[in-house]
Amino acid sequence: MLDKDTAPINHIRETLAHTLTLPIEAAHAMPAEYYTSYDLLEVEIDEVLRREWMCVGHVGEVRAAGDFYTTELVDEQLIVTRDMEGTVRVLSNVCRHRGNQVAEGSGNTRKFVCRYHSWSYDTKGALVSAPLMKGQTGFVTENCGLPEFASEVWNGWIFVNLNGNANPLAARLGGLSDIVRNYHPDDRFLVFMEEDIWDCNWKCLFENFMEGYHLSAAHFDTLHPMTPTKLCKKMKSGEGWTGYHAYGSVNRQLE
Repeated sequence: MLDKDTAPINHIRETLAHTLTLPIEAAHAMPAEYYTSYDLLEVEIDEVLRREWMCVGHVGEVRAAGDFYTTELVDEQLIVTRDMEGTVRVLSNVCRHRGNQVAEGSGNTRKFVCRYHSWSYDTKGALVSAPLMKGQTGFVTENCGLPEFASEVWNGWIFVNLNGNANPLAARLGGLSDIVRNYHPDDRFLVFMEEDIWDCNWKCLFENFMEGYHLSAAHFDTLHPMTPTKLCKKMKSGEGWTGYHAYGSVNRQLE
C-alpha cells in the first residue's frame, strides 16, 4: 500500500498548490515529477482515474441487444454491453469462481460463458449457470453475479466510474452540452472506430487535446489546412470539461 504522505508526494502536491495561486499571466509548465513519478501515478489512479468518470466507448459499439465489447481501465477488466432489454451496462469481466475472464474481444451474445469451468452470466451480469454447484452449502446464486460499475451515457458516449461515488456526470457537463447541441449528437451513429496506444503519461494525452495551437506546427500537412492554429480559440471551461474551438478554414472548404 502506497504511503500517500511520503516526502516526494508532498513536494509535488505543494508545488502544484503553489502553481494554482499564481495569476494566469504567470502560468508555467508542471514540474517534471508530475509526469514521471510512479508514486504520483498510484495516487492519481486512486484519487482521479478510479474516482472520476472515464469514457470507455460509444453506444454505436453496442447498437443491438446482446452486443458487447471488452476493455480495460487501470487494470480493471470490463465488459461494456447492451442487455436484452436495451440498457447499456458496464460489468466486471472477471468470473466469480476462479477469476478467469468471461469474455474476449467483441460480438453479440445472450450470455457470457467462462471457458474455465463454464459458469454463465446473462447480459445483466446475473449468474445463470454454475456446473456442480447445485446443493452446495453456502452457495447463493444471486450473490455470485458479475459486479456492475456505475455508468452513464452522455451524448452517445459511455462513461464509467469505478468506485461508484462520483457525482452525476450530466450536470457537470451542462455548458458543454449547449456547445455540442448544434452538432445533433442524437442523430449521429458510429461508422468507424480505431484503437491507438499512446506510449506516454495519461496527462500528456489529455493535455494534447485541450490545446489547439500545435495544429500548424505538428500537423502542417493534415490538420493545418483545415483548422490552422490562428483559427483556434480557447473555450470557457466548465466544472467537468475544457477544450478549444478549432474553426475551419473557409478557403479549404471551398476547394
